[in-house]
Amino acid sequence: MVSTRRFRQAFIEQWNDEIRNNREALLEHHPGTSSWKTPWTAYMLKGENAFLKKVADRLKLTMRPEVRTLDAIYYKAGNEVLPEKKRPYPARLEVCIEHENGRDPEKEMYKLLIWPATLKVLILYDNSRRAQRVDSKLTQFFEMAQEIDRQRPGVSEAAYLFLIGRGEEYGQPLTWRYLCARDGDWPEQPRKPRVLKAERCSRTSCAQPLHAKSPRSRAASHGNEGRTI
Repeated sequence: MVSTRRFRQAFIEQWNDEIRNNREALLEHHPGTSSWKTPWTAYMLKGENAFLKKVADRLKLTMRPEVRTLDAIYYKAGNEVLPEKKRPYPARLEVCIEHENGRDPEKEMYKLLIWPATLKVLILYDNSRRAQRVDSKLTQFFEMAQEIDRQRPGVSEAAYLFLIGRGEEYGQPLTWRYLCARDGDWPEQPRKPRVLKAERCSRTSCAQPLHAKSPRSRAASHGNEGRTI
């Protein structure tokens, strides 16, 4: 099982590697420029050198892009129900990913809500001028999840990770914020996203499963701006 903490650690470590070793490609199609969306999506998702493929490698998982309506899935190699097919059909999805750089991320959120996986990741973008819009979208995501929880209680126990890339200045890499949530535990108002940065963590703490927290410790963490799951 991939926890939100383990995923975001792999994500930010790979991002820092890109800044050090692949900065030119990272900045070539900076979000916010006139023609960034298609090339940036390719940078994140397309081919063996895709950024999210490298994140999957760090997690020792296999990435398959463009599965049905999803932008990408991560799964464990060898865990297929139709191994003879050219494209694998995994029996279990470890991570579902939606990458949205347009105006309708709620459509991507809906896909994540209905697809089965232990971790669901939505990547979206803002800047200081659009921060309020993204905040309203997060509120909408939580409202959607609350309604689905009411309609089908106990169906899923997935964790959710929202990664928000912010680009303010051309020639400078994005900075990232994150927010965590889980099925059955959607507060009325989302907490404020927290800055994503590399952290030191042991193998056991980064791999800690979602259900390892006691109810008491979960309750104690409710006051935090962005809970660590």
